[in-house]
Amino acid sequence: MQKILIIGASARAAAQSAHRAGFEVVAADLFADQDLASFATCLRVPNYPDDFLSIRKQFPDLPVVYTGALENYPSLIEELQTIGPVWGQTAVTLRNIRDPLQWTSALSKRNIACPETQLSLPKDSRERWLAKPLRSAGGANVRRVNETETITEDCLFQRESTGEPCSAAFATSKSNRKTEFLGASRMLVGEPWGSPHEFGYCGSISYSPTAEQKTQWLAIAQALADDFDLVGVFGIDAIATACGIVPIEVNPRYTASMETLEVSLTQPILQYHVDACRGENLNVVEAEFRTCAKLVVFADRNVIMPDSNDELLDKFTTRNQTLADIPTPGQSISTGAPITTVLLKGDEDPDQKLRDTANRLRKSCLSQDN
Repeated sequence: MQKILIIGASARAAAQSAHRAGFEVVAADLFADQDLASFATCLRVPNYPDDFLSIRKQFPDLPVVYTGALENYPSLIEELQTIGPVWGQTAVTLRNIRDPLQWTSALSKRNIACPETQLSLPKDSRERWLAKPLRSAGGANVRRVNETETITEDCLFQRESTGEPCSAAFATSKSNRKTEFLGASRMLVGEPWGSPHEFGYCGSISYSPTAEQKTQWLAIAQALADDFDLVGVFGIDAIATACGIVPIEVNPRYTASMETLEVSLTQPILQYHVDACRGENLNVVEAEFRTCAKLVVFADRNVIMPDSNDELLDKFTTRNQTLADIPTPGQSISTGAPITTVLLKGDEDPDQKLRDTANRLRKSCLSQDN
């Protein structure tokens, strides 16, 4: 059984996929949650992202897979690569693909529609523009531009697209450079019952795209893979508009929404990632589509987890619903921080079920921190 090191802000989903694929996992992240520790050697990272270098040095021979939001730290990835193998995008690729002016320009040259993106504050107040920090993930600190506001941090400005937020996942092999479609999901963004801020990501619900949508998705992904030398798995966030799929962000690593897609594939996504990075040709086979939903439940006040998670698990685990990212008993969680993740398979009305479960979790399962 091969051993790998998975690192990121939250490593559980990727680590679980790797575990299903038969890998022995060492995982390091901000949370070291109870369920992650149940199947992996689990390390908590108090100083993000600086501690990853010292952890890497503890396991110099293990291949590294990184997750969000380490794509924002190409210099760190460069250092990790000097120690041992890193399965994922190189530091050079990260610097290029995370530059929104570069990838939007590349797609525009291929006649693929992208939202107008610029580094200067837009002067046209009649249009809706978003200010996005250059280093961000999960929609953190994204906001609409206010005409009277003075923006001091490093931001890009993107014209807002009208439609439904969605994302798709892909894998590109290092050998034949062919990009494979892994699946698509509708993103839960800024839901008042789920997210602590307007543009914050709080979950995903998988869906089966039309043939036309899948063709559009693949055209976008293959173009980016070709122009930026992407390898392994990566995600693209977009808006599904009346005119088609409009990409708004590229996530060059394993993404939070990918675990909602795995139930409709014949093998774990981390296996596709490893095969692609090793240079093996991919044979992605889609199984019968199954809806899978994911919701990150954020605290609406300061809370303390109960002394045991047994009652919590008993109450919220059903035939088609499970909890993940489970904090250690007695852990304090601040307002706006994630409490746990709800995973729901095959439900006919996942939005309502997730909303109800989130409210029940907040109200009945957590004690207030006084």
